[in-house]
Amino acid sequence: MIERSNRPSVASSPTRAGEAALVASRALIGIAVRSLDQLDDLTIPQFRSLVVLASRGPTSSSELAAALGVHPSTVTRLVDRLAAKGFVQRSTPADRREVVVSVTPEAKAVIDKVSEARRQELVGVMKRLKPDERDAVVAAFEAFSNAAGELPENEWSIAP
Repeated sequence: MIERSNRPSVASSPTRAGEAALVASRALIGIAVRSLDQLDDLTIPQFRSLVVLASRGPTSSSELAAALGVHPSTVTRLVDRLAAKGFVQRSTPADRREVVVSVTPEAKAVIDKVSEARRQELVGVMKRLKPDERDAVVAAFEAFSNAAGELPENEWSIAP
C-alpha cells in the first residue's frame, strides 16, 4: 500500500478534487479490468453499454449513443457485437424509425457476475481503511455518483 503524507484538511478546489478523482479512477479502472478478466470476449466499453442498458431499461439506439457519449454509428457496431454474443436484443417500435435495444437474461447474469467480483475486491480495499476514512469515502462516492447521474443497482430498470 502506498502511504501519502497527511495534508491539513482544507476545502478542495475543483482542480484538486479532480486530481484526487483521477488517481482514484486508476485504482477503480484496475479493479474493473480485473473483474472482466474472467470473461473471454467482453470489453470495458461493451460491459459499460450493458450496464447503461440494464440501468435504463429498453433504450433507443440514439439514446444509448448519447448516454455513452459516442456517435450513433459506433452504437450500431457495438449493438451488433453484443447481439451476436446474445447479450442484447433489438426491437422495432411501430414507427420503425428507431431500434430499441434491451439486455437479455444472459447479459444480466454477466453484469451480476462482474459486479460481484468488483464488489468483493472493493470490499477488500475498504477493509484497509479506518472506519472514519471509510465513512468519508462512502459519502464522497455517493455524492460523486449522484453528481455523475449514476444510479445505484437497487434503482435499475433491468427488465429486458
